Amino acid sequence: MTRAAAWRTPTIPQAVKILLQTMPLRPYLLAATAGWLAPVSLLAQTAGTGSTAPPESPFKDIVVPVVVAILSSLLTLLFVEPIKEFLSRIAAWAASFFGRLGFRFRKRYLEALAEKHRWLKLIGVYNSADLHPPRLQEVYVSLRLAAAAGGAEDDPRFEWHQIFQPAKNRLVILGSPGAGKSTLLDYLVLVLTGQVPHALRGKLGTPFPLFARLRELGTEGAGTLRDLLARSAPLERVPADFPARWLEGGGCVVLLDGLDEVLDDERHARAVEEIGRLVNEYPDNHYVVTCRIAGWHNQLPGFATYEVQPFAEDDVRRFVGVWYREVLRKQEVNKLGPSPAPDRLREVETKALAEASARTAALCQALEGRRDLLSVATTPLLLSLITLVHFHRHTDLPKGRAKLYEQCVEILVDLWDRQDKRLDLPKVPTLKEKRMVLEAIAFHFLIEDRLEADLAILRPVVEPLLSRIEAQVTVEDLIRQIWERSGILQEQRLGWYGFAHRALYDFLAAAYVVAHEKDDLLLDKAGEERWREVILIAAGLAPSGRAERLVGSLLTRSGDSGAELEMAGLTLAEDVQLGADLRAEVRKRLLDRLAQEEVAGPFRRLAGALMATDLGAARDWMANELGGVDTLRTRRILELLPGMGEEHARPLTSLICRLGEEGSALNLRVRAFRTLASLKSPLESEVRQVLEKGRQERAPELKNAAAWAWCELGRPEDLGLVKVPAGEFLMGSAKGKGRENEEPQHRVHLPTFYIGKFPVTVEDFSTHLLASGAKVEDEEAFRAWNRQADHPVVVVSWFEALEYAQWHGMSLPSEAEWEKAARGTGGRQYPWGDEWRAGHANTREHWEGGRRILSWLRLRSGVGTTMVGAFSPQGDSPYGCADMTGNVWEWTRSVFAPYPYEPADGREDTSAPDHALRVLHGGSSIDFFWHARCSYRIRYEPASRYSDVGFRVVLAPFSSDL
Repeated sequence: MTRAAAWRTPTIPQAVKILLQTMPLRPYLLAATAGWLAPVSLLAQTAGTGSTAPPESPFKDIVVPVVVAILSSLLTLLFVEPIKEFLSRIAAWAASFFGRLGFRFRKRYLEALAEKHRWLKLIGVYNSADLHPPRLQEVYVSLRLAAAAGGAEDDPRFEWHQIFQPAKNRLVILGSPGAGKSTLLDYLVLVLTGQVPHALRGKLGTPFPLFARLRELGTEGAGTLRDLLARSAPLERVPADFPARWLEGGGCVVLLDGLDEVLDDERHARAVEEIGRLVNEYPDNHYVVTCRIAGWHNQLPGFATYEVQPFAEDDVRRFVGVWYREVLRKQEVNKLGPSPAPDRLREVETKALAEASARTAALCQALEGRRDLLSVATTPLLLSLITLVHFHRHTDLPKGRAKLYEQCVEILVDLWDRQDKRLDLPKVPTLKEKRMVLEAIAFHFLIEDRLEADLAILRPVVEPLLSRIEAQVTVEDLIRQIWERSGILQEQRLGWYGFAHRALYDFLAAAYVVAHEKDDLLLDKAGEERWREVILIAAGLAPSGRAERLVGSLLTRSGDSGAELEMAGLTLAEDVQLGADLRAEVRKRLLDRLAQEEVAGPFRRLAGALMATDLGAARDWMANELGGVDTLRTRRILELLPGMGEEHARPLTSLICRLGEEGSALNLRVRAFRTLASLKSPLESEVRQVLEKGRQERAPELKNAAAWAWCELGRPEDLGLVKVPAGEFLMGSAKGKGRENEEPQHRVHLPTFYIGKFPVTVEDFSTHLLASGAKVEDEEAFRAWNRQADHPVVVVSWFEALEYAQWHGMSLPSEAEWEKAARGTGGRQYPWGDEWRAGHANTREHWEGGRRILSWLRLRSGVGTTMVGAFSPQGDSPYGCADMTGNVWEWTRSVFAPYPYEPADGREDTSAPDHALRVLHGGSSIDFFWHARCSYRIRYEPASRYSDVGFRVVLAPFSSDL
């Protein structure tokens, strides 16, 4: 430091910094500082202007600072109290003003709403008394939806968040029982409150979520929908104008769950009217209503309707995996108390994860052998119940939903019974008596169109049963036992009780009907939507003669909607034994109806009923349709074919190949290739020929579908790819084990994909330039750095790399895909293990011969890329990928964003702004081994070109569902 610099009076920022370090941080002192420091500092510095030379005397070294200090003290003493009082008044006014605007309320409201929806109420697992209940965020598996409008044209399938569009702010989500409609709204709450990072929140402009269950409309304090929204707020006190002011301002997302659960016709009509009134009064908000498919009759004009699609097989595996992981974790973590030590928590989570993996594999293997059950177990509810049965009994899985529900109820009641015995409680009913009471309550709910009841309503239902219960127990005690310990009947709101899920209600009511031989009642109610599931389940529980009579009656009553006919077909999936004549009649009626049906949703459901009735007849019908000229029906058949199973669908391979040939519509060819992939047809001459032609087409969609089928049929090595199976892996680094941007370490599930065994070589890229006519921006630099054909191509931008991949029907790997391919599932540091090993990768250490005490910038002559695969097999990843560590950094398609990794938050958007930084992994020949760890991530501008940056490709089905 020079002398001239030493004597200068502190500038205002320097003085503020000194004051902040030496005095209490109080607002009024900061204000006083701002009031007097500026003129004092200005005077002092003015006195020193005019010369930059050192002073002749110590005046400015000593006197000026002393004067400044004295003036500062005097001004503080004179003005601190007035300033303090003035600021206090401003603070009070500001608090009042912002309080009126609702900022404090908004924060508390969002936190409370998220807390209310944070936990997943898994049947047989969730207990409100648990210290660590199952977490919805950890178990949620993304739903796909399809347009359910009445038109003949099929719309593509969407991820759930894609249905939110500026032009469509009124949405209805339809689904079968247990399809995940309510859980989707719960997850939406977590997204909209910011608890789950997701791009949708930003896309909608950080909206204000409002949530209500429509079945509570018309109850006390909820006369109107606005009243219900206010009462549903998760806070005891809300502003007097809530939610009107928020709705008036626009920017809300109003989530209304369960229109079909408003059972009474008059109340249902009123609910529809209230929704319409709210939408018309406050049009500048998003509205989302859920409803069962059978309960939807286009009650809300102007609402776009979407139908939840069944889980695909990969979704099934993922759901089973996350169910087991979270349930076993809950079991172990609850034993540790409310605040477990981090080390102990990690230990039990690791143990739970290992057990979950083993149990998941066992259940998925069992399901593979039970295609009959797998074909109907395509909803979160049914999968949850299947997993519950497997978790508790480890026995053969039941056939049909009725038997599945029965085993689940047996498990829940048995758990309740064992809990009572463990506690050695007096005055408790037997297991059979408990089941009797639950069935009676469910039947009463069904007859009276109820979903919940208070003690006054339940008393006349339960009281007559007390004489049949050996233990001396009162109605009040019995009801309390049921809702506290059964997990079946739960307190929905203060003093009001309902079933944990509508499916349990339907099953118990059906069991009551069958036990009391009320078949005529079922037939009388066959046309009513709320009896639909009860009838299907009753058919599966009833003796064969009674079940046959029920199915026959459904055929007789079949009307224009086709609902009864569909029910008749679906009863056959319940393992109902029917005579040959009746089965043939069901088959004939279904075929006749399918010949006329044009709307996508009913078409798929009727086809599903036909497959449940007779797989052979379904295959013959599909073969006939595939040879027809109606491309829309043909495409629907191609979508349905995998549901028949490989054994029954493979005989149609020749017809499918014909649809994949030139001359067919593009969307049919793409769908045909994907169907071939799903059926695992042998890659023989006919299939090989049509796929080879598809891979040579110019349309990227065709190339992608043909390449995907080629790999799925067992020949990825022909395309230079290796398979990475579906499943979870450990992503990122634990705290202290890497850089901050690698934290937190977390588990990510990925579907199956294929990735390049090697980085794209100079020869590969040069061939592409000739074939495609593409150009690189800097040809001179490209030629200078890319002289060896078998080395990784370098000096290519992210845009040029993506163009190469897409021209081949592929893409760049996501950051998650790259990392899983590099490290496997267990979170290893390097592709070969957790320890660095010389001779396994082309990094800085390779060129320096192990010497590390060198400047990072010092480059030895000869440092550079090596031939791809030069360090194989010793340096390969668990899946056989070479050069994942070292040689060149590799572009991924991901925009750089903090962890946890969430693919739906916008980071996988290839159309993001050109300045959005893209992630690279892998290290290079000029970097040390630390940078070559699998989890190490850097970011570059996508237009960048460097001599140590290349890429590899990934193959997964394109998301556009043509």
